Amino acid sequence: MSPLRTHRPLVLAAVAALLSSVLLAMVTERLLRAARGDLLAGFADDRATVLDEAAARIEESLRDVAEDADFAADLVRSADTPDERQQRLGTLLASVRAYRAVFVFDADGALVDEVTDTRRPGGDVAPLRALAAGVAAEAMRVGGVQVSPGLSQGDDAVGLRAFAVPLDPDAPAVGSVVLVADPAPLLAPVSLVTAEPATHLLVVGPHGATSAVSSPTLSSAVAEGRATALLARVAGQPQGAGQLGPDDAAALGLPRADAVLAWRRVAPSSTDAWLVLSLSSTEALRSHQRALLQRLLGGAGAAGLVLAVLIGWVAAEARRGAVLAERLESAQAVSRANERARRVLAHLPAAVLLIGPDGCVRESNPAALDRFDQPPEGVPLSTWWQAVPDGERDDLLALVDEARRTGRTGRWEERSLLLPEATRVRRPWRVQAVPLPDEDAVMLVLDDLSELSDLHERLLRAEKRATVGELAAGIAHEIGTPLGVIQGRAEYIRGKLGEDHPQAAGLDVIVEQIGRVSRIIRSLLDYARDRPPTDPGQRSPVAPALGRVGDLLSTHARKQGVELDVQVPDGALVVLATPDALDQVLVNLVKNALDASDQGGAVVVRAAPDGAGHVQLVVEDQGHGIAPELAHRVFDPFFTTRKRGQGTGLGLAVTQRILREHGGTLRLEPRAGRGTRAIVRWPVGGARPGA
Repeated sequence: MSPLRTHRPLVLAAVAALLSSVLLAMVTERLLRAARGDLLAGFADDRATVLDEAAARIEESLRDVAEDADFAADLVRSADTPDERQQRLGTLLASVRAYRAVFVFDADGALVDEVTDTRRPGGDVAPLRALAAGVAAEAMRVGGVQVSPGLSQGDDAVGLRAFAVPLDPDAPAVGSVVLVADPAPLLAPVSLVTAEPATHLLVVGPHGATSAVSSPTLSSAVAEGRATALLARVAGQPQGAGQLGPDDAAALGLPRADAVLAWRRVAPSSTDAWLVLSLSSTEALRSHQRALLQRLLGGAGAAGLVLAVLIGWVAAEARRGAVLAERLESAQAVSRANERARRVLAHLPAAVLLIGPDGCVRESNPAALDRFDQPPEGVPLSTWWQAVPDGERDDLLALVDEARRTGRTGRWEERSLLLPEATRVRRPWRVQAVPLPDEDAVMLVLDDLSELSDLHERLLRAEKRATVGELAAGIAHEIGTPLGVIQGRAEYIRGKLGEDHPQAAGLDVIVEQIGRVSRIIRSLLDYARDRPPTDPGQRSPVAPALGRVGDLLSTHARKQGVELDVQVPDGALVVLATPDALDQVLVNLVKNALDASDQGGAVVVRAAPDGAGHVQLVVEDQGHGIAPELAHRVFDPFFTTRKRGQGTGLGLAVTQRILREHGGTLRLEPRAGRGTRAIVRWPVGGARPGA
C-alpha cells in the first residue's frame, strides 16, 4: 500500500482539522467584527459617562471661582478702610490654595489695590497686573464674569487665568475686582478621564487657549492646525459623542485606529465657556483581535484541541473581563465615595481628627488645622493637648479608648471644655468618638456650640424681658395710680401737720418709700422696652462724663472706705451716645464696684481707644468677684447679692439694654480672689452702631 493511502485518515484528519480551523477562524472573525460595533458603543458610553462626571466637577469649581470673585467685590464694597479691605482680601486669598492674587480697579481702569499670595514669595507681579487690567476693562464694559487668556509665569507653565467681575453688578463701569487663579487645581477632576492610558484629553478655555492639563499630543495638534476639523465638528454643540476613523486619528497624532470621541462644554457663567474633550484609541482592542486570529490559524493541525483551548480561553477572558469590570466599577464607586467624603470633611465646620491605634493623630480636616494651635498630624493626642486641664483631657482620652474598645459611638451632647485654641476660651462643645473598625481607628468630631449657646441665651433673655414687660405694665397700671393717690394724700397731710408734728417723720417715710416703688416701676418699664437713643447721631465726650461720675460718687466711696481712682484720658475720646446714657452706664458700673469692694480697697476707672472703632471703658474693683454659679444670673432683672432694701437688681440689666441700643457690649471678667473687671466697648463718635 502506498504511504498516502496508509496515512490517508491522518491526512484527511489534518485537512479536516485545517479546514475546521480556517472555518472557525472565519466564523470567529465575522463574530468579532459584528461585536466590534457593540464594543465600541459600550466603550464610548463609558468614556462619555466619565467625562460627564469630570465636566460637572470642573463646572462646579469654575462656578465657585466666579462666586468667590463676586464675594471679593462684596468685601471691597463693604470695607470701611484700605487696611480692612487688604485684610479681607488677604483672608480670601489664603483660604483657597488655587488663588494667586486679587486686584481692584476704579472706573478709569487705574489699579486701586492688590493682594498677592504670601505663600509664594517673589515672582514678577507685572504680568499679572497687565492680565488683570485687560480683563477688568472687559468686565466694566460688558458686565458679568469675564475670563482672561492663560498666562505662564516663570517656570510655572500652568497658564494662570484672571476672573473679573464689576464692583457693582447694576453699574459695571464704576470699577472691577479681578481674581487671578491657578486653573490646575480647578481642573483636577480631569484625572478621572486620563486614568485610561489610551485616552487623550483636550481642555480649551475662553479665548481658544488650551489648558496645561491637556494632552501634549492634542495640544500640539491644536497649535499646528491639525485639529481644525475636530474643533469644527464639536463647535456649537454643548455635548456629544462619536467616533473618528483611523486616518483622522492619525492626523491628530494618535495610533492609526478607530478612536472614541466625547465632548462637553462647561459654562459656569453666561460669558465664558470651557470645552472638555476626550479621545480614546481602540488600537489595543484591534491588536487584541489580531493576536486572537493568529492563534486560531496557528492551531490548524489540532482543530479539536484549538477549539477546546479557544472555548476555554474565551470563557476565561469573559470571566476575567467580568471580574475586571466589576472591580473597575467597585474601584470607581470607592473613589467617588472617598472623594465625596474628603470634600464633605474639607467643608465641614466641625473639627475632625482621625486617631490611630497608637493614640496619634493621623489626619485632620481644615477646620481642625485652622482652629487649634498647631498641625496635629503624627502627634499623640495626649501630648498635643497638654494645655487642656487634666480632668478634661483624661475624659476625652477615655471617650476615644472606650469607642475603640466597644465599637460603639461615644457622645457628649454639650460639655464645657478648654481646648488648645489660640483664643484660650472655654466653650461648649459637642463631642463624638466614632469607631472605624476597618482601620482600627477612631474619628473624633468636635463641634463648637458657642453660637447655638449664645442664641439660646438671647432667646432666654428675650423671654425674660417679655415676662418682665408684661409684669411691669400690669404693675404700673394696677399699682401706679393708687400709689400716686397715697403719695399725694401723704404729702398733703404732711404739709398740714408741719415740720414739728410727731407724725411728720412717719409721713416722710411713706412718701420716700412710695417714690422708691415708683422708681422701681419706671426702671422695670425702661428695662422691658426697647427704644432707640433720643438722638441716634449724638456724640458725647468721655472725659467730662468720667469727671461727673467721679464727683458724683466720691462721697459714696469715702463712706464705703474705698479709694476711687478715675483716670481721665488725654485727648478727645468721643462715643456715639447721649450724655444721660453714658452717665447712667458709668454710674451703675462704678456704684456696683464700690458696693462690691471691702473697706480699704480701690476701684479704678479708665478709658482708651481699642483701635477697632470702639472706646473701651474699664471699671475694676478688688472685691470678692462673682461666684461661678451666679455668673449666668447677673444680668437678670431683680437679681442682686446686696442685702434686702439696698438694691433693686436692675442696674446691670438696664446697663446692658442701654449698650445694646447704642451698639455697645458689656463683658464681666471675674478674677479669682482679685475682684471683677467690667469691660465696655462703645462705638466711637461717627461709627455705626453694631460695627
